[in-house]
Amino acid sequence: MVTYNGSTYEATAAIPASAVTPDQNSAWALFAQAGAIGAAGSAGATGATGATGAQGPAGTNGTNGAPGAPGVGFLFLGAWVSGTSYVANDVVTENGNSYVETAANLPNDATDPATDTTNWSLMAVGFNFRSAWVSGTTYAINDVVTEYGNSYVAVAPLPNDATDPATDTANWSLMAQAGTAGAAGAPGPQGPQGLTGLTGSAGPQGPQGLTGAIGPQGPAGTNGTGFKFTGAFNPSGPYNQYDVATYYGSTYVANAAIPAASGTTNPVPPQSTSWTLVTQGFNFTGPFVPAGTYNPYDVVAYNGSVYIATTAVQANQNTPDQNTANWALFVQQGATGPQGTAGPTGATGPQGPTGPAGAKGATGATGATGAAGAQGPVGPSRAYFKSMSSGPYPCLAANQGDGTNECLTALTLPAGSYVVIANAQIAITSSGQSESCEIEPGGTHSAYVTMYSTGYIEASVVEAFNLGSTTTVQYVCSGDAGLHGGDTTAILVGST
Repeated sequence: MVTYNGSTYEATAAIPASAVTPDQNSAWALFAQAGAIGAAGSAGATGATGATGAQGPAGTNGTNGAPGAPGVGFLFLGAWVSGTSYVANDVVTENGNSYVETAANLPNDATDPATDTTNWSLMAVGFNFRSAWVSGTTYAINDVVTEYGNSYVAVAPLPNDATDPATDTANWSLMAQAGTAGAAGAPGPQGPQGLTGLTGSAGPQGPQGLTGAIGPQGPAGTNGTGFKFTGAFNPSGPYNQYDVATYYGSTYVANAAIPAASGTTNPVPPQSTSWTLVTQGFNFTGPFVPAGTYNPYDVVAYNGSVYIATTAVQANQNTPDQNTANWALFVQQGATGPQGTAGPTGATGPQGPTGPAGAKGATGATGATGAAGAQGPVGPSRAYFKSMSSGPYPCLAANQGDGTNECLTALTLPAGSYVVIANAQIAITSSGQSESCEIEPGGTHSAYVTMYSTGYIEASVVEAFNLGSTTTVQYVCSGDAGLHGGDTTAILVGST
């Protein structure tokens, strides 16, 4: 993502070195349009030094960058409503996605933003969970269904769909694989089967593009209206318009100034008209608790399956498999493993003694029945969770690196196949600080964050691991920022 002439552009494909600017290159998509001129801002800080590239011939000095074009802010209006008039930079939601209006004026708009690419631009993609797949139903892009224990996401519009997602790979993409069958137990009665967790479907990280030479710093452009990321929601406030906060995994933007709470706390974002939902997230709460209360998009485990709350759930309600009004099946439990073999037959008892001469001796007693086979072992736990409330913890010796690393609480896992989900709340104390995080040991994906204002920002990584023995994993972050909080969740998806 780059800025050019005051606007922000997002790369839609890998882009080789090119002199074509983003506004003239179809490989770039407009993400945020330059807005009206705001009040004159103070001179911008000097940009951070780029990474050192391979040694090349000495180049001529670049020309001074053009003054930045004036920026604009977005107006979040909630769900798109047919027949409503919209203007440039209005933002709406439709089927879980967010769109920004790019035309100057749309009076009485009646065309769905998902199909009207002339006047609307996709801003953020979301998922729409539709439960079990039903033949003959119409589905939209990013609709999510379940079929035979697997979860699939639609990658194309499907009117009156009649082809099973398991075979229709052109229109459906596998999102979560059903759990595999458990292994056979040891001789004797079959032990209980361990719970099967869901399998993530994160793709590989794309290659890092080369860093070009940096020209002299151009003059600072005038400041537009932007967002300020403030971290987790604080009920005591206060907040300014366009402040952004996170609450139970979702992200909200303040559409008006919110004063500090006096005597009581401010309402949470989902219950306040002063906040607008930007990105909906999930909140993994662990096993289902009958006496607990749950919010929409809370995710729980029950009897080996995973469920997502579709509405607020009060305490002491029916279990998720019986309460379809409040819960939807997210991932089906895996099949039960085969029956273990029978234990061996016990040894025959000793022969009875011979009777005295003349009379026939009594028949010996029947031997005792052999002992039952040993009890099969209990399957491993399905999920593991550790949370860091504040401040970094010491890294394990194997993860020290150059001595600048900071770590979440260590999570020790038995042998098996896991999906590990790690979140870290990064504390930015001065402009330009950055942090890179990955799961160790053996992680191949990483999260990189940088900010040019103080505050908090979240860095998340999802990684699959096959552990042949008991292993301790950590979420390791390095850089010139700091860790404020976070958590690590490991979900068992199979045995090794």
